[in-house]
Amino acid sequence: MNNESLAVLVLTNRLVTTSAKSFSSREIWQLRERLPDLAVIFESSAEDLSKHFGLRPADSARIAQLTENATATTFAIEQLEESGIKVLTVFDDLFPSCFVERLGSRSSVFVLAAGDLGLLTGTSRGIVGSRNANADAIEVANLAGHAAISRGEHVVSGLAKGIDRAGMTAAIESGGKVIGISSEGIRRTIRGAEVRNLIHEGRMCLVSPFGPDARFTVGNAMGRNRFIYALSASTLVVASDDRKGGTWAGAEEALKWRFGQVDVWTGHGATNGNHELVALGASAVSDRDYFWKQDFDASPSGVNHDPEQLNLLD
Repeated sequence: MNNESLAVLVLTNRLVTTSAKSFSSREIWQLRERLPDLAVIFESSAEDLSKHFGLRPADSARIAQLTENATATTFAIEQLEESGIKVLTVFDDLFPSCFVERLGSRSSVFVLAAGDLGLLTGTSRGIVGSRNANADAIEVANLAGHAAISRGEHVVSGLAKGIDRAGMTAAIESGGKVIGISSEGIRRTIRGAEVRNLIHEGRMCLVSPFGPDARFTVGNAMGRNRFIYALSASTLVVASDDRKGGTWAGAEEALKWRFGQVDVWTGHGATNGNHELVALGASAVSDRDYFWKQDFDASPSGVNHDPEQLNLLD
């Protein structure tokens, strides 16, 4: 691990216990505007950081406190990797570049991953939707999952009950591979026997943008949605509540910030929320044959034009 990667993990501090207040990913992006090489924190005092880089004294003091945990953080990284969990930061070659390219400063600066990391660079299709979907919607998710695998693609989703699991299960049953974006710490998710077996078989890559032992929260569930859109050539919203719930919030955010292509099922069994998402700019999909077309658009229409989110690693 290079020193900039270690600096990211020390500053965000999701791996060790300390009284110092950790930095958020957004704060790291802002900090890097003043510290082009974050590794400088390991050789600078709080006074140096304020004097030579113009940091606020409070931030300099936080950094100085957090750097005291560098050795403990290194040991924590080693323990995770010995258990098969890879720690990746934006400065690592294996970190999905699409997260920064599409999410910009809304991307996490690190992720934890287990399984076949090669899946993160392949062509993936997102399948998302409500936990309490009707039978028609479940059938559409199954169809979309089978079709993606038939085109040589992977399925990416959020591991939640209902639509997410239906699409992922269909992909697995078709002999394909899946990417699961967890809404909790990766050590918690990996406890499930099914997930663990799929990882060991090389059929799943599990990714979490949270600390290894983070508990599920509604906020985490909302936050992980953007990573599904960022990884996918397109994401199909199969069933969404109308202006409420995680599926709606994730799709609305993706449309607002153009995180990626958002398709919405509007055929038989479609919910009112689906039609409202189309009104916001999502692409309507009503023909089930659409999923099987070989010329299915593989290029994302979502392009980030927010100046705040561009050239973050330059």
